Amino acid sequence: PVVYQPYDIFFLILIGSIVAFGTLVCISGWLTYFARIRRLKAANPLYGVNVQKVINDTHTNLLELLDGAVATYIPQLANAPPDAFGIAVMTCDGHLYSVGDAYDQFTIQSISKPFIYAFTLQLNGVEYTHAKVGVEPSGGAFNSERMASDGRPFNPYINAGAIACVGMLSVGDGADRYKILREFFSDLSFSGSVIMCMDTYYSETGSADQNRLIGQVLLRNGIIASEYDMEHGLE
Repeated sequence: PVVYQPYDIFFLILIGSIVAFGTLVCISGWLTYFARIRRLKAANPLYGVNVQKVINDTHTNLLELLDGAVATYIPQLANAPPDAFGIAVMTCDGHLYSVGDAYDQFTIQSISKPFIYAFTLQLNGVEYTHAKVGVEPSGGAFNSERMASDGRPFNPYINAGAIACVGMLSVGDGADRYKILREFFSDLSFSGSVIMCMDTYYSETGSADQNRLIGQVLLRNGIIASEYDMEHGLE
């Protein structure tokens, strides 16, 4: 029969303890790793996704799609190149992915509305801003003059809401106001190349009858305080 000396038993226990401890450390390490992966995926849904390949494939698949037509409700927009097509994606941690004509300049049109809404909230606060502009769907056209039952525009992303938001911006006058707004747009877009396209500006002001009607409704409802603010909202 095998006879174990006390020191043999001691070493067996020691080795068993080391193996058990190493196993626990290994398991703990893997659990920590998987927990970290779960947190990263929760914080960034694109974690582990080859974003560049996704947008490259999307661009390739859609490049030959030539249906539809450029906008003409503002005359200058009819001059936009119909075959221009780019995709840009910026992740929450600041990585920029792009393909195609992503760096071509274009008029942002209604993309400006979230910027203006954010600026209005920053300057005037949530309570004051939402006393003038609602946050509900309108159920109508983007340029409708119809308001909610309390006289407010339905939300900041239709023309009435955007005009009301700009009318609330007390940030200088004339060139100063333009400079402040341009800098704000540039900061949010991570770009220093946000400029005013004068051709589009003159084209829009020459075909803005519906927006002027909306401005008058906002003035009548007390959403915009004065003719002066209405004109700034329309500009």
